[in-house]
Amino acid sequence: HHLPSCASMPVPWGLSIPKFPKPSIDRPKDRAMTLRNLRDLRQFLQRLCKTGLLRYPRDAFNESLGRAGCRIKWTQVNQHDIVGTVVKRIIPQEHSCSWVELVANGRPQTRRFFCSHNWSEPFRDFMASIELHRVQRRASTEDTYWICTYANDRS
Repeated sequence: HHLPSCASMPVPWGLSIPKFPKPSIDRPKDRAMTLRNLRDLRQFLQRLCKTGLLRYPRDAFNESLGRAGCRIKWTQVNQHDIVGTVVKRIIPQEHSCSWVELVANGRPQTRRFFCSHNWSEPFRDFMASIELHRVQRRASTEDTYWICTYANDRS
């Protein structure tokens, strides 16, 4: 289930291979991503794209677009790609949890900000908006953003 060849790459969940099941975070409002979590995810995705490890699945949808098996570029990776090619490949279905529960290791992270977004927009643009918001609101790296993509279990 894990992504291949990323053992020596810094990963958003810490230094060791994640162990499942993860402690659950019962209240949805406590499943927010810190700015640090989001930046770690951004760095991880950039590396997966740069090394060619992030690829479009070989399915009918991607076949129809002529991109099945092709590399996903950093400028194009979106929330659909992240859930389908990263989240669902790292978190085993039998121990399903949200991305926040993985990276926070069950520690509640109560939302400060709520973020509504389009799953189809490039993650790069999404993060640029988060970074602009951070500056405007003087948010710290430990301030939290509730984002459905990462707060909800995607199994």
